[in-house]
Amino acid sequence: MNNGGTATYKADYGDDYGNGHAIHVFEYTVGTVSAESSEKDTADISDKCLSVSSIDLNGAVWKDIDTDVTDAIYNPEDSNNATKFAAIPNLKGNRSIIIDRKAPAIKTISKVTSDGWYKKDASILLMLEFDEAVNITNSSKMKLKFNHNSAETSNAEESGSKYVLFTYNVAAGHNADSLEVIKLEKEDGAVVTDMAGNSFEGWGNNLSYSFDGIHIDTTAPKAPKFVTESGTEWEPDDVIFDSDGTSFYLTNNGETNIESMEYSIEEGSWITYSGKVPLSNDGQYTVKVRQTDKAGNVTSEADINDAAKSFIIDKGQLLIRITAETVSGAYSKNTNTQVIKGRIEFGKTVQIEKEAKVTLNVKHTKQGESDSKPNSDTQDVEIIECNTDTAKANGYAEGNVFTFEFPITEGDKTDGYLDVTAFSFSKVKVQGKEVAISLPAEDNSKRFKNNRSIEILTGKPQVETDGISLTGEGESAVLTVTFDRDITKVGGEITFTQFNDSTDAEKYHIPAVLSVDEYNELKSNAIIAAAYEKGVNGATRNGTSLVNDTTTKYILNFDKNDTDTDLVSAFTSETIHRHIVTVPVVSSNVSTNGKDLTITLGKSYKLPVKGAKYTLSIPANCVTDKVQNKNAIKSETVTAAGVEAPVIRMYKPSYELTGIGGSTTTPENIAENTKAAVADMTKAQSAQIRIDCQTPGATIKYGSTPLLINGSNNTKVTTVNTRGKFTTKTPDATIPATINTNYTANSKIPLASGNDSYKVDTYDHAFGMKIAIAATATANGKTETAYEYAARTVLKFHIGTYSGDGKGSTSADITGLTFKDLKVWVIGGDSAYGSNTLDPFPLSWGKSSDFKMMAGSHTANQGNDNMTGNWYWVTWDITAATYHGFIIGDVPSDAVAHGPTTWFVGECCWVPLKENYPLYPGETVIMDTTTTDDGTPAFLFRYKNKGTSTR
Repeated sequence: MNNGGTATYKADYGDDYGNGHAIHVFEYTVGTVSAESSEKDTADISDKCLSVSSIDLNGAVWKDIDTDVTDAIYNPEDSNNATKFAAIPNLKGNRSIIIDRKAPAIKTISKVTSDGWYKKDASILLMLEFDEAVNITNSSKMKLKFNHNSAETSNAEESGSKYVLFTYNVAAGHNADSLEVIKLEKEDGAVVTDMAGNSFEGWGNNLSYSFDGIHIDTTAPKAPKFVTESGTEWEPDDVIFDSDGTSFYLTNNGETNIESMEYSIEEGSWITYSGKVPLSNDGQYTVKVRQTDKAGNVTSEADINDAAKSFIIDKGQLLIRITAETVSGAYSKNTNTQVIKGRIEFGKTVQIEKEAKVTLNVKHTKQGESDSKPNSDTQDVEIIECNTDTAKANGYAEGNVFTFEFPITEGDKTDGYLDVTAFSFSKVKVQGKEVAISLPAEDNSKRFKNNRSIEILTGKPQVETDGISLTGEGESAVLTVTFDRDITKVGGEITFTQFNDSTDAEKYHIPAVLSVDEYNELKSNAIIAAAYEKGVNGATRNGTSLVNDTTTKYILNFDKNDTDTDLVSAFTSETIHRHIVTVPVVSSNVSTNGKDLTITLGKSYKLPVKGAKYTLSIPANCVTDKVQNKNAIKSETVTAAGVEAPVIRMYKPSYELTGIGGSTTTPENIAENTKAAVADMTKAQSAQIRIDCQTPGATIKYGSTPLLINGSNNTKVTTVNTRGKFTTKTPDATIPATINTNYTANSKIPLASGNDSYKVDTYDHAFGMKIAIAATATANGKTETAYEYAARTVLKFHIGTYSGDGKGSTSADITGLTFKDLKVWVIGGDSAYGSNTLDPFPLSWGKSSDFKMMAGSHTANQGNDNMTGNWYWVTWDITAATYHGFIIGDVPSDAVAHGPTTWFVGECCWVPLKENYPLYPGETVIMDTTTTDDGTPAFLFRYKNKGTSTR
């Protein structure tokens, strides 16, 4: 068979069947193979019908009874057996026989009713589908069970061959977030079988069919909740005194799945709630509310009545205003009025607590032991009773107007205008009914401060905590002092006194450099005058190089510290007091605005040192408030912003004269000294610097860039062409790339030392040098930079063999002196002729005190009248181009301070052309007389009736 089963031949089936007949009977017993329970929902019925798939003769032979011929399809030797068998009409072509041993089952349960919310008495339809056609007996006895409240269907009806339609009628108490079928049950008489007679076996089995869109809700929601705009519960007073009436809002009171909220007024129609409900008319009100959920359940009448609010609106104002009998103004212990009399006015007679109080915004600061008031930010004042004896006996005060009095005590002060900031009572009684009473809002016209502008000011104006602010630097600095009240200025002087403490961060530093005006102002003090010398100082930046500042200044002696005790005492003395700035309060630089006293320091009152600490002293009685209370004294430490620029001081050593001694009263002794005098330039080989900053505690760093002018960089002027011009100038030293070497206070830093190539000890080993120096001072988060340009300038003079003047003769006033007894001196200035334009300048054409002696000596064996030799001068003093010449002269004992006594200028050579060969700072210049244009002597010096000068 096509299901795997086997039908056996029934030889004894009957007389008309079997061997010898045309019909042979085979028998198949159902239940012999598992394949009999085949799929029941195959689309083509023929696929499920029983048929013969093959015949197994097992040795038997079918022959035609008449011809004894075997049927060819069963001939084992015939290859077409299968094809021939398929052509024979088969069982399923004549009979539709289906073998079914499988019991019917539930295929699905689906909803017929649409999704939604359903309340009591609602009908919900569900459809059960079996997996095959069935026969149902007593379908009304079938029931679906649900997962909530023992709910079950109330009716079931067949629908077609496989379906049952169930009806669920929602009963009271049934509630479910979603409908869920959990069982199919039956009562006696309900039978379900399939077409083969198999019985349904799924009664009472657990099922799980959920319908999330179907919600069962049979519980009525609570009434909505009355709330205020802020969300607190709305509890209206029995009588509402408000010109604006009242209003309420509704919330769902914790209920979920609410479809709508409604309210009704005075049993009127129900109105859908959509937001704030204002009630503004006078009258009696009863407000009821209800809500409906999504299933259609409505709040019960009992809940509606329990939630209802009943009240009366009286638009007449209950609290009229809070005011005072005292007129607006400012009051203190200095004023005639010392008691503020306030009033609370009601529109109706009310009752309040007998000992009711108001709270006033009066701050009190205790003034002394006799002051009984506590320190506080507010003051409570009892309301004066205005009542009948009956009311008083019953513990309340009664009336339309209640008064209170506030006696002013020293130490009282209002922040702004006097105001009632609280009542001690929250309800009053009106006609026996309690009514809530609250303080009007600050901007309400009923408020005390909006009816009277009363200010209480006692005590002295005080500077507020953190009320002193010093901003800006130098002339832009501004001091702001904020008092605890509005003030106006009176007089007196505010002073800033710079700290002078032993700590580095607060130590007073004197200025390392003074301007000419500053020096002239201070030089009356002998200590200060002796400590400063005229000179030049500093440099300005020009790209990557520096330009010397040649402005005349007075510079602190190099050996003096800027914290020298005597000098600090001089600068801070009573007559000088450079550490104090005094600002008259009446000055136009001082102004007041409200609580602020502002001092614009400007140029007139600029603090002497940026970044320094000062004691700010504000004297008593320099400002007053509006009721003539004058301020208390105040002292505070303030720190000026910024940092002062550092100052680089330079020690510029010169030559030393040696070999001078003996009496200077006769020419002979002078001559002897002249012969022995030597200008030793070794000391001048290295300068030194110090770095100062007036800002105490500032961190100082420095850097330098040295440039030696020697070798191929030598600049030279010779007598090859005495009419020629010299214009060569070597490059300047560049600003140092880094400024990161820490400077130790008061240390002396040598320049041009530590390197043999920097030495100056002979004519051949004397070279100019340029050093760019930069220093920074850092304090208070600010950094300032200063520059100095140090230049070691070398002038060399080579006098050749033709330089002597053979025609010269001695003069009586220099008896005993010959050419080689005299020394070579440098003269000059910052212009080729006349006086100097710069003050100071190290050389001068006409002042012997500014002549500089050159090192060197006469060449041996040249005779008395010959000046041949190598001469040189080393200086750090040249800060601008110099135009120079040479003289010969004696060397008296005071030569260092005053130069030669008698001297002789050069007669010829370069004298007329001095502007052609300037000597620039830091250069090495050689003047050479080895040759002349025509081979004749240059007549450099002659003292025969020519060029003789004396001092």
